[in-house]
Amino acid sequence: MSSIDELIRDDAAALARKTTVADDFAPQRERLLGSGEPYRDSQVGLQHRREASLEERRVELALLPLTLQRLFIHRTGRAVAGGVAVLGGVALWAVVALPVFDLYIVMDPRITIDLALAGAVAGVLAGYLAGIVLGERLLERAVRASITPTWDALADVHRDGPAAEARRLAGRVDGLAVGLPLVGLALLAPLLVFVSVLYLDGVRSAYMNLLYFNDAQGLLARNLVYIAVAVAFAVTLSIAVARGCVREESRLVAVLAHWGALMMAALVGSLIVVVGGRAFFDLYVNGIAPSVAARWSLAVGGVAALFLPCVWAVLVLRRRELRLLDAQ
Repeated sequence: MSSIDELIRDDAAALARKTTVADDFAPQRERLLGSGEPYRDSQVGLQHRREASLEERRVELALLPLTLQRLFIHRTGRAVAGGVAVLGGVALWAVVALPVFDLYIVMDPRITIDLALAGAVAGVLAGYLAGIVLGERLLERAVRASITPTWDALADVHRDGPAAEARRLAGRVDGLAVGLPLVGLALLAPLLVFVSVLYLDGVRSAYMNLLYFNDAQGLLARNLVYIAVAVAFAVTLSIAVARGCVREESRLVAVLAHWGALMMAALVGSLIVVVGGRAFFDLYVNGIAPSVAARWSLAVGGVAALFLPCVWAVLVLRRRELRLLDAQ
């Protein structure tokens, strides 16, 4: 033991001897000691720390930036809308693929592909609104729990504040807010383009319009393999992008968020316009059906040209949200 420790020990012993001779502080010492152990206040100090911490978090909640609230709420809305789009896309593609495998279900003949697709789009919009309401409820529940005292005073002292809870919730739905909308878009976009082409062709001939709509499911079924491979590639890319967003550092995310992705999509789109124009001319002028190579090119290239700009837009939106999050 050093000389300083001995000096402190002697001074403490002398102070103890002096206070025991005329103990005028017995009530105060009894109240502070509580259980009789030295330097114990019987949770009094911990209770005051909890009250001070809760008061600080209440002030933090009152001053919580709207950016944090909107970020989590809109991410939740996109995640729910993406989930509805995924379910609707899977259901529509199942209906399209059933005749290929000689499987049939009982359906109202008045429900066509275009009507079902319109219902899926309406469901996506309704899902987004429902997701916003759900996000508001989840955020309110989380921040309310952060300012509500519990039976464990020590846990109340060390609990995160409302801002930290909002950041944590926004980080948890980051991958879902990116992956689910992209997967839903990959499933619904080819059907949307197909129906749009039918309507454009219907302007040319009402008879052909009726004929094509009566055989719309058959047209999709005959080209199901080509489109399904392209859609599967887009879905796989969406899942990889979502996993990259969760890991925070991903070369794939950095490449797809670069403006070069738009240039690549524009180049592929230009090639698809050339190939599609030639196939259209051969079909309607010469009466020659598109070759297998042309169908592969139109399916894979068309989905890529349509999907890459959407991925770029989603990642740019996410990058903007991260900048706003870091600025808070």
